[in-house]
Amino acid sequence: MTSTPPFEPDAETAAEWVGRLAVELGVEPLAPRTQAEVLGLAREVAHGTERKAAPLAAFVAGRYVQLAVADGRDVDEALLEVSQAVERLLGPSATP
Repeated sequence: MTSTPPFEPDAETAAEWVGRLAVELGVEPLAPRTQAEVLGLAREVAHGTERKAAPLAAFVAGRYVQLAVADGRDVDEALLEVSQAVERLLGPSATP
């Protein structure tokens, strides 16, 4: 598979492991704010739908953000658009 060692909870945080995964894949690691936004999105989807929809929604959100950034938009702006879409689909009580 890859040379990235398995996640060891005592050795590093999930954010650190994901950062190593980004480096392994040759992409920019997520900024702390972006990490928080994506985790919030996954939490809202997991609580508002079947839990297994959360990682799939995060993947779709990532694809959307990638296309938005390629189109010249800001990451934070694209994530806000994703959050708004999730709120429309789940209802206003889904987001804090």
